[in-house]
Amino acid sequence: MQILRTVHEHFADVPEFPYAPGYCEVSDQDGGTLRVAWVEDGPADVDPVLRLDGEPSWTFCTVG
Repeated sequence: MQILRTVHEHFADVPEFPYAPGYCEVSDQDGGTLRVAWVEDGPADVDPVLRLDGEPSWTFCTVG
């Protein structure tokens, strides 16, 4: 499997996107790992809402 990853520094200072990324790694079921990015926002004492964004869009395109 070919895996492409944008360098983390390319996401620094993105206008109107103040969220700090979190990352976790998951198995690609082919002997490698994939890095999954996530952001967390909002009050910690409410039920979470999970949104899954990905290619061809990016979270930045859907915020607002």
